[in-house]
Amino acid sequence: MLFAPFRSLANHMLPHQVLAEIQHPRRNFAQVSFICVATIASLVVTINILYAAVIPKDILFKPDHDQAFEFFRHTIGQVASVTQTQAICGSFRALSAIGNVIVFTFTAARVKQEIAKEGILPYSLFFASSYSFSFRNGFRRLPPSRSSYQLYSSRAPAAALALHWVVTSIVILATVFGTSHLQSSSSKFHLPAYYLGIAAFAYGLDIIWFSVMGIGVLCMRLWPGSKWRYKSPIPHALGVVAAATFGATNAFPLIAIWIPDPAAEFLSNTSNSVTWYAPQTYGIAVLVFGVVYWLGFRFYLYLRKMKAGEVLEIVRIPIFWTSRVGEMVQLYEIVKVRWTRYIEGETRESTTIRLTGFGTNTPGHETRTTSASGDRASKRMSAARQNT
Repeated sequence: MLFAPFRSLANHMLPHQVLAEIQHPRRNFAQVSFICVATIASLVVTINILYAAVIPKDILFKPDHDQAFEFFRHTIGQVASVTQTQAICGSFRALSAIGNVIVFTFTAARVKQEIAKEGILPYSLFFASSYSFSFRNGFRRLPPSRSSYQLYSSRAPAAALALHWVVTSIVILATVFGTSHLQSSSSKFHLPAYYLGIAAFAYGLDIIWFSVMGIGVLCMRLWPGSKWRYKSPIPHALGVVAAATFGATNAFPLIAIWIPDPAAEFLSNTSNSVTWYAPQTYGIAVLVFGVVYWLGFRFYLYLRKMKAGEVLEIVRIPIFWTSRVGEMVQLYEIVKVRWTRYIEGETRESTTIRLTGFGTNTPGHETRTTSASGDRASKRMSAARQNT
């Protein structure tokens, strides 16, 4: 099953989506990445050794078996019932996934914020904004006299998190109800839905994404006129080899998964109920839905331009803090959404400006709707660029 190794090591790209919020990213990211990769590799090898030591050989290599449950059945299952063993196995499985869920939820909310900042979503500024949060007051807005005294407060992407929760719930429920007729009556767990969702996620978000990333980095390195080779601190030859290797290793399963195997007509661990092509079809269908939505949005912009003469303009002004070593950490960002209408040579603007960001809840960082903040932010941005 080609999906398994990608799901185990795929989420190494998540920290890249929030590097702007990490202090000293060059140093800290390199150190933490090495520690995490070494830890994960050691745990994967250790778990496989334990499986081989505990599970009998005739079961270990038998297809369509949940090896994690077999491990618990041959250990804890000696003194517990089957139902209790299933519950314990599911609890450990959930515990092992909670870190990935927390990290992915945080980064996914930030990605949705970036999408909203481009004006693609309805009520974009609502989803793009971050909101002050503290454990004592929650999301309640505090008066200025008290907000400066609230320690340990931070800006939370509450609206983007809610959007992520809604979309994720829809996908999970659709997968569960779509495979409910395939569920074994003797089992209380939705294993076909679980493995279908995991495999579809691995193909749609990992294999396709990584293949596109590899091709994209190669284009940035080799495309005529591209200056990325001069901006990147990595030697040009090493960057090309790394991108080509990364892209090729992901392009192989991208294509090979579509080649049918007569010996494996169904997805593993689904009791021969989910066909082999269902996960990749599911993953591509979700991506196609996103493309259709984007095309519909572009068509809406075209119609509004033709009928009302209005053009959507997005202005983004990031505000950085510069460390002593010259590294820039983004504090927050000013996003301006403007519909510009041209009538008989005149320009009329409907402007909304809002601060969205990651800074702490200090005076000057709160969400505003004022045109003067854009000028102040431009001056601060110019000063930050001069300092670097």
